Amino acid sequence: MIEVQPVFLDSLEQVYAMIREQGHWVFPQRKDLFDRLMNYPWRKPEWPLGFSLLVDGNMEGFIGIIFCERMIGGRCHTLGNLTTWVVNPKYRSQSLLLLSEALKVKSDAFTDFTPTANVYRLLKKSYSFFDMDSGYRLMTPLSGLSSLFSGMKYQFTFELDSILARVDLASQRIARDHAACGCGVVLAYCGQEDVCMVVYQILSSRNIPYGQILHISDKNIFFKCMHGFFLRMALREKVPILIANERLLESERVHVGLRKTRSYNIMLRSQNLRREDVDDLYNECVLLNIRS
Repeated sequence: MIEVQPVFLDSLEQVYAMIREQGHWVFPQRKDLFDRLMNYPWRKPEWPLGFSLLVDGNMEGFIGIIFCERMIGGRCHTLGNLTTWVVNPKYRSQSLLLLSEALKVKSDAFTDFTPTANVYRLLKKSYSFFDMDSGYRLMTPLSGLSSLFSGMKYQFTFELDSILARVDLASQRIARDHAACGCGVVLAYCGQEDVCMVVYQILSSRNIPYGQILHISDKNIFFKCMHGFFLRMALREKVPILIANERLLESERVHVGLRKTRSYNIMLRSQNLRREDVDDLYNECVLLNIRS
């Protein structure tokens, strides 16, 4: 008998044992990463961790979902990020049962930030997913010099308590949730109303550290003082390079940094949200501190 069931915390050890047995590329050596991914800081008890494939009562497959609630366009939206799709090769023909069940969960959007080539083709062809990004922007501390004078009136702070005191409730939640995951948060402000919060993470490639921007709360203000952001983040974190996925910096008036092509695409499925509505927060890349 084959069935698909939602997974909650009480089945976490069983899921880990199955994933380890199937030789997942990360988790067999790092159970702490698996626990961080499944029991993420903002998780609500009613949200399943994902779905399991049961064959005669034995767990033979799993697909994870990282849920979050976001204020977008003045409304609260639930988003689900697909992750960790693992199936025993003997039952690979039943893999789509897991995916189909996961996509039935009530959600305003689903994302996949780390699809393999095969999963990418499947999601795009058969499940109405579309690309969020095909490229990213590469910046240095000297990028954005056009904003040098317009940004002089802005002050910057990396102090979380100071940031929380100046931003709205939605931004407070974002700042707390991602600071708990090790992300950096910086705020540019001029008075009480003119504020822009940026969330970023520090990564490394070939032993060279760099920063990735994950969220920009107000793009208009950001463009007014982007040189200040780039310079301060680079100096504070001692990184020579900053990157951001292309949709975060899209503008008809301002062109920032050097465009580079991605080796894989981030994907979205939604009838209500556009690609530019969804940033790079609340996903497995944040939790595992890997590039999105």
